[in-house]
Formats: sequence, structure tokens, C-alpha cells
Amino acid sequence: MLRRTLTAIAVLMLTAQAGVAQTAGQGGGLDFQNPLVSENISGLTASHAQQASLLPGRVAVEASPTRIRSGQTSIRMQVQPGDCGPRVSGAQDDCAEGNERIDIDSDFVAGTQLYAFSLMLASDFGSLSRDGAGVGLVQWYQRDAGACYALQYSIPQRQLFLRNRCPQGVYDPANAEDTALRGRTFDSWNEFVILAVWSKGGDGLFRVLQNNTLVYDHRGATLAATGGDDVSQRFSVLRYNGLGAHRSTSTIWLDDVVRSQGVAEIEQRYAFDRANLGVQ
Repeated sequence: MLRRTLTAIAVLMLTAQAGVAQTAGQGGGLDFQNPLVSENISGLTASHAQQASLLPGRVAVEASPTRIRSGQTSIRMQVQPGDCGPRVSGAQDDCAEGNERIDIDSDFVAGTQLYAFSLMLASDFGSLSRDGAGVGLVQWYQRDAGACYALQYSIPQRQLFLRNRCPQGVYDPANAEDTALRGRTFDSWNEFVILAVWSKGGDGLFRVLQNNTLVYDHRGATLAATGGDDVSQRFSVLRYNGLGAHRSTSTIWLDDVVRSQGVAEIEQRYAFDRANLGVQ
């Protein structure tokens, strides 16, 4: 029985690995229409915005069972020293700003949204220079303003934290509010379920569950007054001021990325207490 089980697992691994070679997009990065890629992303239109993401091996499908939360694959993102460049559109050159970045971008949406994703950091994050500026992992980017909300990695503290750059309804990175997150940082899945009401008024909301525990609850404006009304969720490995500062890689895995306006779709992939999120 054990031998048959191991054989079945081996067959699944070989099948997934055989398909991985076909998941690269034309010109590099991922082919987001490939089933081995799209099984990891639901409800949003994904693309690459940074040219460095198109370099070989930077954003790829992962078939190792120890790096998969569910299904046949996950998505691996690995930034390497010197990975920088302009956006695919030609604007905002990370090299000029001293940043290293690879990404998965998504389309803009407005109003009330539910987000869910699972994130794993490799232990190579622990090798980053302790005087580094930090690493951006997920942004909720407001059109014509900036990322009011972001999930980041603190190099000195070796832990995840949430950053709010718009606590008073104004995009103000110099006075951002940070909230440290607990739990295992490396080689373990952290599951996030988020309820966001994108608004420039008092009815805004940004509520975060980490592993079914409420870790953040902001009520009030969630958008800068001078920006647009819609938001793009952006996954990245963004090493701020990292160009020339780090000699090691930084690797993350993503799985079960969902964006929806309905709780039921989130619950198809995540078990969580609705009361913790404040939804019916």
C-alpha cells in the first residue's frame, strides 16, 4: 500500500514537472493562461509589469510538494542580485532608484473586495544584510497615488509586517504606520484573508486575517483623497535600496491567490471564521 502511494505521488510529481517547462510566457515570465499557472490565481487578471520578471527562472511554476499548499503547483518568485530595470511600459526604472524587483501585477478594481493568498518565504531572506531597507511582498496600489497598504518583510526583525501609508487619507510614506505580524516567517505557509472597502470616506475598511487570526483592522479612508478610486494588487520581491547591497537571493512561493466579491469563493480554498473577518 505504501509503495503504491509513493508511486502515485512520484507520477504526479513527474507529470507536473513535465508541464512546468511549458509554463513560460512568450518573451519570459509566466504564461498566465497555462493551467499549471492559472490553478494558482483566481478572480484577477495577472501580468508582469517589471522587465526583470522576464529573466529566466525569476518567476516560475513550482512542482515540489513541500512548496505547494494545494493542487499540482505553486508559483515561485526569486529575485537575484542585480535584478532591476524599467517597467514593461518603459517607465520607473528600478535601477535608477537602487531597487531590485520582480513582480506579478493585476488589474484595477474598486469598491468592496475580498482577497486571499498563501505566502511562504524561503530561509534565504535570513541572509540579507541586516542594515537593508526591507522587502516588499504584496502591495495594494491605488491608481495615481501609491501603495496605501503593503505586506513587507523587516530585515532587522526577520518578520512580516503590514504598512499603512495612508492612515489619514493622504498618501504619506514618511508617516506610515506599521503593524508587526507573528507566526513562523520562513519555510511555512502564512494564509491571508482580507476584506477591503476601497473608499476616500469614513466607510472604508481594511481588515486582515493571518492564519484565521485578526491581525489588522483599519476603519476609515482606505484611499488617498488625491488618487483614483481603484486599486491593483501587486505581488513582488522588491528589495528597497537593495542594488549592490545584497549578495544572496530572496525567494517566495505563492499559492491559492483569490480575489472575489463573494465569501463563498474564498471559502472554496480557505477555512476561516466569518466572524473573525466580520462578514455574514
